[in-house]
Parts: sequence; structure tokens; C-alpha cells
Amino acid sequence: MTNDVSSWGWYVPSNPPGYSTFSDDNLDGSLNGLVVDPAGYVEVILRDANHDGIINDDDPDDGYRTDPGEYIIGPTGTVVPDEVALYTNGTITIAGTTYTDIDMVVTLFTDGTYSVRIMDYDIPPGIYSDVTYIQLGTWDGVDYTGVNLSGVDQPFVCFAAGTRVDTPYGPKRVERLQVGDTVLTRDHGPQTVRWVASSHVPGQGPNAPVRIPVGALGNDRLVELSPQHRVMVAGPLIDLYFDAPEVLVRAKDLIGVNGISYVRRPVAHYVHFACDRHEVVTAHNMAVETFYPGPQARDILGQGAFDRFATAVGDMKTYGPIARPVLSGAEARVLAGLLSQDGGALGTETQGHKTQDLHAPAQ
Repeated sequence: MTNDVSSWGWYVPSNPPGYSTFSDDNLDGSLNGLVVDPAGYVEVILRDANHDGIINDDDPDDGYRTDPGEYIIGPTGTVVPDEVALYTNGTITIAGTTYTDIDMVVTLFTDGTYSVRIMDYDIPPGIYSDVTYIQLGTWDGVDYTGVNLSGVDQPFVCFAAGTRVDTPYGPKRVERLQVGDTVLTRDHGPQTVRWVASSHVPGQGPNAPVRIPVGALGNDRLVELSPQHRVMVAGPLIDLYFDAPEVLVRAKDLIGVNGISYVRRPVAHYVHFACDRHEVVTAHNMAVETFYPGPQARDILGQGAFDRFATAVGDMKTYGPIARPVLSGAEARVLAGLLSQDGGALGTETQGHKTQDLHAPAQ
């Protein structure tokens, strides 16, 4: 059985500058500064026939050839990677806002056409229909061996686009948050957003969004989070069983409770943001965490985005502790069982905020 992974990019149905059918090195500095038409946006399937996590290019120079049965399926047919190159310091404009220092990967196909995709760790906030300008930066000089599927299938910890986070000026869509904006936190009042990142990933497997129906966790609107994103639960039941009045639990560990379920999408648009420290914020009357750099943050974000995060928040060693105790997988299963028995009992006031207040079963 093949391993199909959803992805996306901008497809150009013509040859890149300086292209030659007799050359195995068409992707080089000759593409520096190339402007790409954003109207070429497509969604594709990466077919990984041997499950090794990479679709090798067909470039003999790097010692690899494409494995049988592996290719990229687009809306008008299939293509096979021939060369792969990374261009740094590119430029993209979304909804009138221009972002620079963007890393983009260019994949040249055996038929001479090519595609451009922003590296996941560099995707700015926004949606692709609002992209009006794309320009490659500078070739990094490396001859890559193929398309790595892990770059489009990492377990992000973040909000689904469309989620509204409380600010001093009212709720704001998370994908419209910018560095310098202010959000309301439960512990430290208004706090400045120091870092924002956005990712479009296959909304399946480890990245399938978790759908939280209205009222399931005290929320007054349907909310979707990435599976690893933690929500806060509180109340006598929590204190009784976990020796803490408030704890954080991963959204995926609440699957099956009060109608909480996975929802699969071809592409999931996730947004994550951070303040000066890990915080608990409110989204649709539901208490949720901001981004916290766990041990896999560097691998998940990519080196470029991780470095920008570290620069934005300062010394990682002094970033501070996690805002609440975190339930382990085993503890979360206990919680889910208790909630199922108790019917949830959610949505009461705690310290002037709406929160998921879970009551102990009646004696």
C-alpha cells in the first residue's frame, strides 16, 4: 500500500530561466529573484510508494533516482521530481502585507515544469487566496536529493485558522494576529505577542484537526485545534484526582468526550503564537495555551523558525515554566473516563473568566 500525503504549492507549467534538457543542474543562481505567478496555486498528493518518507528526485548528480511508483499527483496529471533546491530570503505578499526572509523550495520536474512551495516553518499568517506576490530569494548552493515528506507532516501545536482569541479590544482571528498585538492572558493580563507562525499541512493522520463542538469544553462556538494543542480544565474534580486546581490536557486526549472528534481535511491551516512566557489565553470562552517550545520544537518548526522564535522571546533557558501542570497520557485517559461518567459539567465561572470547570460526580 502506498503512503499518500497531501501538500500544496504554486505550479509553473513552463521551463525555468536557463533551462536545458541536457543539463542536470538547472536549479541554481539563475533563478535568484524570480517572480512566480500566485495564480498557479494547486493542491497535490505526494505518493511515497516505499514508505521511506522521501520522494527522491531523478537527478543522477546526487546519487539518487526516483523510486518506482513515486511521483506527485496534481490536478492535471502526474509529475516526477528531477531536481530540488532551496532559495532563502524570498518575499511574499499576503492581503497587502509583505513578508521577507522567506525560505522557499523549488522542485523541477522531469518534463521541465516546476513548482514553488514555502517551507512550513516560514509560512506567514494568512490564506493563499490573498497571496498577490511571490519572489524567490537566493539559491543556498545545496543539491538536495528529493522531497522530504516530514516537511509537510509535522505535529504542530497550534490553533486552526478562524479561531478568535480574546484581546483588550475584543476577539481577534488568530491568523490576523501580528507581532506587537496584545492578547488577554489569565495570569498576567494584557501581554504582547512576540512571535507568530503559520503552517499549511495535510489535515490527516497526526495533523488532523480536533473538532470541539459548542459547549463541549465550555466553548460558545465550535473550535478546532491541532491534536497536540493543550486546553485547560479546572475545578473540584481536577483537584481531587490530580492534586492541582487547573491542568492542561492535549486536545487529542479528549477524543470521544462530549462529541469531541477528529475532522480530516486535505489541508489544515494552523497558526501558533507566543508571548514573553507561556500563557493561558481564552478562545470562544475556552481556556487554551499559547505556544510552548517543548523538546521537539526545533524539529517541528525547522531551524529557521526556531531561531526566529528564540530571538523573539530571548534566552530559551529563561523563557520560564509551562503555565499549568500537564496531564500525562495515562492521566488524560482517567480524566476522559471521569468526564464521560459525569457528562462534562462544563462552563462555570472561575476567577472572573470562563473556563472548563469540571465537577466531581455526585456522592
